[in-house]
Amino acid sequence: MNNSTKKVIAIALAAVMMGSVVGMVGAQEVRPQAASPTNASATVAFSDQTTNGTSVTVDSVNTSEGGFVVIHDDSLLEGDVTGSVIGVSEYLEPGENENVTVTLFDGVPGASFNQTELTENETLIAMPHLDTNASETYDFVASNGSDDGPYVDNGSAVTDSANVTVETAPVDPPTEANATVAFSDQTTDGTSVTVDSVNTSDGGFVVIHDDSLLDGEVTGSVIGVSEYLEPGENEDVAVTLFDGVPGASFNQTELTENETLIAMPHRDTNANDTYDFVATNGSADGPYVANGSAVTDSANVTVEATQTTGESFVVSDLAAPEAIERGETLEVTATIENPNDVSDTQSVEYRFDGNVTAREDISLDAGESVNFTATVNTSEVASGAYIHGVYTRGDGQPAQVRIADEVVSFGVSDLSAPESANVGDEVTVSATVSNPNDFAVEQPVQFRFDGDLVETRNVELDGESSTTVEFEVRATGPPGTYIHSVFTNDFGQDAIITVETPGQGPPADGDDGDDADGDDGGDAGGEDGEDGTDGEDGTDGDDGTDGGAGGNATDGDSGGNATDGEQP
Repeated sequence: MNNSTKKVIAIALAAVMMGSVVGMVGAQEVRPQAASPTNASATVAFSDQTTNGTSVTVDSVNTSEGGFVVIHDDSLLEGDVTGSVIGVSEYLEPGENENVTVTLFDGVPGASFNQTELTENETLIAMPHLDTNASETYDFVASNGSDDGPYVDNGSAVTDSANVTVETAPVDPPTEANATVAFSDQTTDGTSVTVDSVNTSDGGFVVIHDDSLLDGEVTGSVIGVSEYLEPGENEDVAVTLFDGVPGASFNQTELTENETLIAMPHRDTNANDTYDFVATNGSADGPYVANGSAVTDSANVTVEATQTTGESFVVSDLAAPEAIERGETLEVTATIENPNDVSDTQSVEYRFDGNVTAREDISLDAGESVNFTATVNTSEVASGAYIHGVYTRGDGQPAQVRIADEVVSFGVSDLSAPESANVGDEVTVSATVSNPNDFAVEQPVQFRFDGDLVETRNVELDGESSTTVEFEVRATGPPGTYIHSVFTNDFGQDAIITVETPGQGPPADGDDGDDADGDDGGDAGGEDGEDGTDGEDGTDGDDGTDGGAGGNATDGDSGGNATDGEQP
């Protein structure tokens, strides 16, 4: 240590080691320090060294009265006498002490630290201190410098400094997680497969993907996962299919046809022993990777045929629209019947454009039937005509559906119906219904009476064709005037009909025959004959005979009254 450094330390210590004066160092009170033995002496040797940052070694300390060797950081050179203390030895007996290890940033009574080790190279200072209060505990910091002061030589603290280098601990590069997998071609009943071997460095799972993985379906292709596998080699790992995959749902319970499957080791990145890749949409438990690609092996899996002695379930009553607008949901229903005299379970599937989009294992008692339902989201289907159908092992019902950008409503024209009817009469209402689309389609046609729906009829029309639709209805309700209508999805026509009580309609024209009254017999025969013509409306023409009574029989004959006024 050079003289200038010693001078700085001496000045700093002098501020603390005041005789009988009570002063302030910063904001801290300083009490008078107990007198040190006048002939107390010490030496210290502190060599440059390399450390891991948690401790240093003082080569030697020789004290006449015993005490401690204290380590200060270089803030001592700026006058920080107590705050610079970062380590202190255990109590040292008088005499020579060699290779004294001092722990840093720990075990200094009265001091607190915001670090646990040196993090960079620094000059540190070793300083022997007395045990002035004979407590064998270092109280210099706790007493703010009034106890356990340093050994002094010629007015300066006895010190030695060393350049302390903090060694950088070698950081091992992270070990890259690695895995291998072997998956052989095999035959299965469709419910599980066996992976020959899986070897993982960090443990995890072996996952079975179907071949939609090859089309980029990363999570949706997962159809099975093993239990958690410990690190190392795992052989003959059985994986159940279509069950037990957290976050996944399936519309089938087993493989029903031969397929290429892919085995892929996955990590347990969140260390919970649960496969979360699908549930987290790929953010957790990703696959083991080698050279930038997932570690995989594929196998051709053959599904062994399971023959039943009974007949195949029967499909009937397929119901589905012939045309639907793109974006709407295509709903398909069919009746599945067990024709056998024993209960059975068989697979039923729905295919759209040749591909299975729904599959279900259905159990039916002997002779029992059930409705099977499937749906298709047509928003992901291009416009056009498609074959679809419901199939069992040996039966099926196919149909055609057209996915159209727009399906226009049938039109309505030429509504025909009587203007009036008696209560209880049967009335025929007809209208022309036309299909403006260039493809066949079935749509509902309604008849409404006074706003109430009376009948709905599904009408099927070829493209750009029309037909007459008739509704036979009975006039009911109280007499009055009503509006009745024929509606399609978007169009319609209305008409008005008057419903009357029988016998209370408009008067019949025959009532005019009263003009040929018998009293007219005194008139000239020719005039009576004119009256008799009114007899077309009734039987009053008989009044012509009255003309004969009046001596005008020939006039009556000419009037034709005898035959209801018909002219001869």
